[in-house]
Amino acid sequence: MGEAKMVCRDKTVLENQNLLVEINAWGSELARIYDKTHDREVIWEGDPK
Repeated sequence: MGEAKMVCRDKTVLENQNLLVEINAWGSELARIYDKTHDREVIWEGDPK
């Protein structure tokens, strides 16, 4: 089964054999989804400008 761990005070990481998910504590914002199976980032990071 996967696990949840605090990376730092403002971020939580959920991880299993297939995915790595990072959640920002401020606003519970989903910051990252990494697909380990296909070696790719799933969420696109847009330019805020």
